[in-house]
Formats: sequence, C-alpha cells, structure tokens
Amino acid sequence: MKNRLYIIYSLVFIIVLGTCTLGGNLETMQEEIINASQNPAANDYNITNLTQTFGNITNVTITPKDGKSSGAITILYNGSTTLPAAAGTHTVTFNVKAARGWNAASGLAGGTLTINAAIQTPVASDFNIGNLTQTVGSVTPVTITPKTGKSNGAITVFYNDSQTLPAAAGTYTVTFNVAAAAGWNAVNGLAGGTLTINSTPNNNPNSTPVANDYNISNLTQTVGSVTPVTITAKAGKSNGAITILYNGSTMLPSAAGTYTVTFNVEAAAGWSAAYGLAGGTLTINAENQNPSENGIQMSWIPAGTYTRGQDGVETPTHQVTLSKGFYMGKYEVTQEHYQAVTGVNPSYFSSSPASGEVQERRPVEWVTWYDAVEFCNKLSEQEGLTPAYTITGRIPTSGYPITAATVTWNHEANGYRLPTEAEWEYACRAGTTTAYNTGDTISNNTGWYNSNSGSKTHEVGLKPPNAWGLYDMHGNVWEWCWDWYASYSSGAQTDPVGAASGDYCVDRGGSWNLSASYVRSAFRYYYAPSDRAFSIGFRVVRN
Repeated sequence: MKNRLYIIYSLVFIIVLGTCTLGGNLETMQEEIINASQNPAANDYNITNLTQTFGNITNVTITPKDGKSSGAITILYNGSTTLPAAAGTHTVTFNVKAARGWNAASGLAGGTLTINAAIQTPVASDFNIGNLTQTVGSVTPVTITPKTGKSNGAITVFYNDSQTLPAAAGTYTVTFNVAAAAGWNAVNGLAGGTLTINSTPNNNPNSTPVANDYNISNLTQTVGSVTPVTITAKAGKSNGAITILYNGSTMLPSAAGTYTVTFNVEAAAGWSAAYGLAGGTLTINAENQNPSENGIQMSWIPAGTYTRGQDGVETPTHQVTLSKGFYMGKYEVTQEHYQAVTGVNPSYFSSSPASGEVQERRPVEWVTWYDAVEFCNKLSEQEGLTPAYTITGRIPTSGYPITAATVTWNHEANGYRLPTEAEWEYACRAGTTTAYNTGDTISNNTGWYNSNSGSKTHEVGLKPPNAWGLYDMHGNVWEWCWDWYASYSSGAQTDPVGAASGDYCVDRGGSWNLSASYVRSAFRYYYAPSDRAFSIGFRVVRN
C-alpha cells in the first residue's frame, strides 16, 4: 500500500496572474513526471514583482525554471494570502503543497515585497534645482522642477527665510516650502542649497578686482617684437582704468630679461582703487642671432634655478642655479652648418631623407666630442668672436675625426661652445618639472624616438619647440655636453661645470633609435670623447 503513495500521476500547476485576491488567481499548467523525492527550493523559481508602488500594486509572480514543476503554489504575504494594500515591507513566502514529484513543503522562502507609498514626503534629491549662481544685473528666480515620477506639490522658494528674491550680491540660504498637494505630504523648509549672487560693477561699487578677473597675455616676448602686455576684463567684469607696471615702471622694457608685471587698477565705476594687482612675470627673449655666413639661430635662455634630476631615476636630485643667461642654438647643428664651417660632412645619414624633408637640414652626427669643440672654435673665428676653447695635442694634427686632444675652456670668451650638462637640462625643461618638457608623457607629435623615427634622423625643427624656442630637445640625436661624466652630489650648486677630469663625456636628449624613457629631460648618458655614432650630434651655446 505504501508503494501506491509513489504512483505517478499528473497535477495541475498554478501560478499567480492578474490582480491578486485572497488565495490568488490560478492557471492550469501541463503535468510533468519528475522525481518524487525532490524538495522544492527558492532557486527552482523565477520570482518577480517584489518592488511595487502604492496605487499600482500587482501580484508577485512565480514561474518554474526549465525542468522544474510548479506544484500547487500559494503566495503568502507576512503569513497571509491577502495581497497588502498599504506601503511597507512584507515577507513573501510560497506554500508548495504535496504534488506528484514534490515532497510537501510549507514556507518556501521567496523574498521581500517592498511597496512604496504614493503619499510620500519630498526630499531635495526629488528635484532638479537650477539658477543657484547668478549675477546682480540678471537676478532670476531659482528654478525647481521635480524629477521624473515626482509630484510638483505647491512649491514656494525662500531666500534666507524670505520669499523676496535678493537683489544684492551675497550668499543666501535657499529652502523650499512644499505645501500639501496630491502625492505629497506637507513639508516645510526642505533644504535646497545655497544661492550665490555675484556682484557686477554697477551694482557693487566696493568690489575689488583680482588677477583672475582678467585675461592677461603677451607675457613672453622677443626683443625684436616687444609688444605691450595686454589685459582684458573677463565677461561681467569692469576694465576700470588699468595701468601696466614693469618692475614698478610704466615703460615697456626693450631689452631681454625677466620683469615683474603688476597692474594699477585705479578707482573707476564698479571698482575700488587697487594698486599692484599681481599680473605675472614678463619674459623678453633676445632676438635671434643670425650670422650671415651660417644662419645659426639662437634663443635666449634666462638665468634661474631648477631641480636637476628625477626622483627614483637620476639621483640625488638637487637644486642648480644658473646665475647668468645665455644663448642656445634653436636647432641641433645641421649637416649644412657643419660642412660650411669645417668643409666636411661626416654624417652616416648623408642621403635618403624621409619624404618631404631636406637632407642638409638633418642633424650632423658621427662626430667626436673633440670634433664638436673644434667646430665651436671655427664658427667663433668666422664671426669674429673670441674662441671659447684652447685645443692642444690634437690627434691627428689635421683632418677628421679628432680622436685625442687637450681642451681648456676660457669662461670669459664670447665665442660658441658646448652647453654644460646643467645648462642643457635647464634649457630643455624651460621651466617645467615633469619628465618631459611636454608633460609626464611624450607622443609621436613631440619628439623623435624609436617608435616614430623610421630608424633614421630627421630634419631639425619639425616637432614643436619648448617654451624657450628650442627644437628637438627630446630625441633625434644625442647632444654632446662639456662635462666629464660623474655621479651627482646632493648639495645645491651654482653654475656647475662638471668634474675636472674623467674618461667619458656627458650626452643628453636621447636619440632616434631609443625608447621614450631615454629622451626624458633628466636622462643622462656618456661616451668617450673619441667615440662616434650615427646617433650623436650636438648644439651650440654662447655667453
């Protein structure tokens, strides 16, 4: 007889559909033959409609997953079969009665039914609030609109507890009185935000101008085209009567140098008198030096202080002060310039320039350090300047490459020379403190290195210059510096010139055949002064 309890028979499967009433509305489903020893579990079912809104309450639905039997299902809300009619949180369980294929199971957990009230209390996040920053001359009402699915209620805006819109500059607390209305409970003083009303000159004559009231331009100039610094008021600001001062004088400087610029904003409609409104620093670079014989163009590099090196890489970082400004070649010395001065072009890349590029404008390379210093002397002599170097013991006594010599530097000479390592990094950075003078990263648009060079050098000046008008400081070819290579010291230095002697000379700037990390502003390398490579060139400086 007991075995007869397991006789296979069919059952009617029921799910809840339509509006729920006591006991629920049921629909017959087809019978299934399943294992009579199974116990139903919550994950046998797809359960939906557990979050609802008052006024639109619908039955919770439950459907069996593929291969599962519905059994005979009764939905219970907090233990009752009656669908709740009020807002609140209700525990939903399912009574799955004994059926063919299921053991009897009462109170199968289903979830939590949340019914949101239709009569709700508004909060600030129910609204979109606008116009909380205004200008005196155009003070407009604060706007408040309900978000989707919210009720407007009856909304009154308060400004510091008053319903009167402020007319003067200042900061006001804005609240909203949402009166009783369909869908809202009455609520007073719903926080809205802070209304800031900015002054305009005509409405607030006591306003004092500040630097960020203005657009200030022309703070970097060149001697040959020195123009007045310009200052214009930003929208909604008054020009007042503005006098520009350069180091305390109204006379526009005509010489290269660095000048402190301030603005005397006199009393005028809408402004209080203000003297010495900070403006910035005017940097006037020297005119390009263009000797007729060779066309070497130079940029003026002002005196200054910077931090040499890079934390964690070129260490220890340390402060360097350059007490005097100097001229530096805008470009790496080109094959054209080198041949005009020395009569030879030793470059490995002496043909097949990239499409559209001028061969003679590619940087000279395959030069020793000794070749570079002799070029500086010959260029100085051609232009009537005092050579910077004395070269003795030259090997060979004539011709190139020079593989050995004794070189001394006359620091007072006005002729061309190689930059010191400190001068090179300072000029490369041009006031920046990042890994590159273009920022913390470099791109194909700002330097020549292995990912974009096509395994060759390129015409100088095709990438944008740095802030001081210098081109190709990142990549293309390494650049010889004056210094013997030695480890950094941690102390601050003024006008350092490197070690007194050594086996290797410093090279800076990286080259066309190296990855981006080797063309950073702080990266340093070295070669023996007799070494040559198709990746080593130089640029010149002069006092």
